[in-house]
Amino acid sequence: MDVNYSDGTKVSLLYLSLSIGLITAFILALTQGVSSISVVDIIAGIFNGDNSNTDIIFTQIRLPRALLAIFIGSLLAVSGVIMQGLFRNPLADPSLIGITAGASAGASVAIFSSALFFDGILMYGLTGLPIVSIGAFVGGLLTVFVAVSYTHLR
Repeated sequence: MDVNYSDGTKVSLLYLSLSIGLITAFILALTQGVSSISVVDIIAGIFNGDNSNTDIIFTQIRLPRALLAIFIGSLLAVSGVIMQGLFRNPLADPSLIGITAGASAGASVAIFSSALFFDGILMYGLTGLPIVSIGAFVGGLLTVFVAVSYTHLR
């Protein structure tokens, strides 16, 4: 799509179509699932606040999940723009300076150390996923620190 900054109409049309798409996806995320909930039931549940199954599904599962998806998606977009601006490269991504590889190494170290020191007990049940996620986050963060400190040493 051609973007014309002098006129502003094409940019406005782009933003309008993206906003309509976001609202449509949000409404679909709230209404569609294993049990379909109509928009009328959602509005009634917001104002009445009864403890029916529909209200519980909406307030405790679908609404937080849809809002979190919008929030995380916007954060990923902002972080991508920051990385592209930082490196002045429109194709920049986390693997450019090794963040993806560092996160993979951190997750592998977390899995291996759990198996080695705790006989793999930490990897079962609800504790396994947070341990791998924390290991991946720490590995990616260490990779960023090493890359940034290396650039300051030169």
